[in-house]
Amino acid sequence: MCDRCEELEEEVIQLKETLYGRRWNAPLEVRLTRQEEEFLQCLVAFPGPRSPAVLFDAINRGNADDVNKLVNVIASKVRRKLRPFGCDFVTVYGRGYLLEEPVRQRLLNWHNEQVAA
Repeated sequence: MCDRCEELEEEVIQLKETLYGRRWNAPLEVRLTRQEEEFLQCLVAFPGPRSPAVLFDAINRGNADDVNKLVNVIASKVRRKLRPFGCDFVTVYGRGYLLEEPVRQRLLNWHNEQVAA
């Protein structure tokens, strides 16, 4: 029984990595907190908008009374830190947040092509 639990726990970790993009690391120059990096990892992981619920699951380690407020605060902080590097994401009203493909590719290739501040 314990072996099966360990297998399932490992599967959950792998699924979360796939869903939230935990294999990509944010550039150190941007100086993100853990929650901010997890938010950005989730946006970078896949093209297309990410809902506040998915972003909340990616960044949350506890309970929050207002999911949208927490996600909006983190989004604001990440935006402020990305803008000096010429990167930003858009709000898709009613759907969530979206990294447009050129910005997504720029972030994915950051370590290969240093982005000038």
